Amino acid sequence: MRITLTVIAGPHQGQVYSFSGHDTFLVGRSRRAHFRLPEKDRYFSRIHFLVEVNPPCCRLMDMGSRNGTYVNGQKVEMADLKDSDQIRAGRTILQVKVEADNGVPSALPAPPPLPAPATQGIGPPPSLGMSIPGITLPPSAPVVTIPPGGILPPVLVEPEPLPIPEEANVPSARSRSPVGRCRVCEAILPPATVSNSSPLQSICFECQHQIRSQEQFVEGYHLVRSLGQGAMGIVYLALRKLDARLVALKTIIPAVAGSATQVERFLREVEILRSLNHPNIVAFRETGESNGRLFFAMDFIKGADAHRLVRTQGPMQIPRAIRLAGQLLDALAYAHDRGFVHRDIKPSNMLVTEIDGLEMVKLADFGLARVYQASQLSGLTVTGDFGGTVAFMAPEQITEYREARPPVDQYAAAATLYNLLTGQYVYDLPSDLAKQLYLVLHESHVPIRSRRSDIPRALGEVIHRALSRDPLDRFPDVRAFQAALLPFSV
Repeated sequence: MRITLTVIAGPHQGQVYSFSGHDTFLVGRSRRAHFRLPEKDRYFSRIHFLVEVNPPCCRLMDMGSRNGTYVNGQKVEMADLKDSDQIRAGRTILQVKVEADNGVPSALPAPPPLPAPATQGIGPPPSLGMSIPGITLPPSAPVVTIPPGGILPPVLVEPEPLPIPEEANVPSARSRSPVGRCRVCEAILPPATVSNSSPLQSICFECQHQIRSQEQFVEGYHLVRSLGQGAMGIVYLALRKLDARLVALKTIIPAVAGSATQVERFLREVEILRSLNHPNIVAFRETGESNGRLFFAMDFIKGADAHRLVRTQGPMQIPRAIRLAGQLLDALAYAHDRGFVHRDIKPSNMLVTEIDGLEMVKLADFGLARVYQASQLSGLTVTGDFGGTVAFMAPEQITEYREARPPVDQYAAAATLYNLLTGQYVYDLPSDLAKQLYLVLHESHVPIRSRRSDIPRALGEVIHRALSRDPLDRFPDVRAFQAALLPFSV
C-alpha cells in the first residue's frame, strides 16, 4: 500500500512525494518543511499544514495558517484524505493517490475517528502505575486476522480455578507470597482459606471477586483489574495460569484492520526486544494474541510512576531527581549501545520502586511504542490524541518521524527531568494540537530557573543543552549527559 502526493498546480508543479510507511509531511516556508515553498511566498505560513500518512490512512491538519488550507474546495482544520482528493494552499494544489503496491487504486477503509476538539489546556499524561516495555515472543506465537475496523467485542471466559503450583514450578522466591497472604494483594488470609482443598488457595475473597467480575478475554491469564489506560491500550494486573505469577498485562486492539501478514510482521519485529536485560528496564515475559487483542506481559513492579509521585508529592528535591534521572540514562545508554531507541520517554514510563531500602527506576514500554507506531496497525497517532506526549517530543520526532535516533531519547529524558524538578512542562502548551506542534518546532522552551529559582545555574545549562532543538547541539550521547548531571546528585 502506498500514498502519493503530486503537485498538480503551482510553482512546483510535477513534484511527487510517495509514502509506503508511517510518516509525516510538512508544507510551508520553514526550513523544517519537507515541501518548502519560497521564503517570500505571501500565501504560505512557516508551517502551513501537516499530513500524516500510514497507508492506507492519511490525515491533514492545518497548522494555524494565515490563509487556510482547502480540501476539494472546502476550508478545513483537519480532514481525513482519500484517493483523488485535492489539497489547495495559495496557488499550489496537491492531489492524493492511494494505491496498492501493484499500482492499482485502493479504496480506503473507514479511518479512526478524528480527535474531539480540546476544551482546555493539555493535562498531564495518564498515570498507569504500570506499563509494558517490551516482549518475549514464543516460537509459535499465534497470528490473528483482525476484521475491518479492528474492533472485536470482548469475549467472556469463565475464570478457571486458580492453580497453586508445586514448589518446583514457582520461578523464584520473589514471585511467592508468604504463607497466609493473598498472592495478589498480600492481605492476610483467614485460616480457612489456607487449605489444599480450596481451588482458590492463596487468593483472598476480594481478589477472587475482582477476577470473576472482570471480563476475561486473554487466554492463559486471570485478569484481576485494570491498572490504567494509555495511548496504545489498557494495562491489567493479571495472574498467569501457568505458574500463578503476578504480571502487568498490556492489551492492544489495533487501530486499523490488519492482515495476518501485518500482525505476524509486527510480532516478529518486537520479538528482538526480548534481548534487553538491564536492572533499570522492566523485564518481559511473553507476547501473543488472544480474541483479537495483542497482549504483552511483564513483571509487575510495585510502586508508583514518577508522574504520580510529582503529582502527589510536588517537585522533587534536586539530588533525588538527579539520581532517578541518572538511572534512566543508564538504561538508555545500555539500550542505545544495542541499537534500541525508546521513543516515548516521559515520567509516566518511569516506575519507581524500592529495593533493599533504595529507590530504583524501572523504565517501561521500552521500544514498544517505536515498533507499534511504525506499523500499519497503529493507524494515525501524530494527529490523534497524544495525551501529554507532545511535551516530551524532540522537534525531529515530528519532522523525521520514521527515523527517530538516540538524541530523541536524550531530549525526552531532559524534558522528564525538567518535569521532576518543576512539576511543569518545558512549554506552556496551548490546548490546540497544531499550536503545540508549532511550539515544539519553532519556539524556545521556558527557562527552567524561571520555573524554580533554587536550581543552580550550571544545572540549568546542562538541562538546556540536552533540550536543544538541533540534535547536534545536545550532548554527544546520554552517557555524556549523565556525567554532566553527576555533580548535582549529592
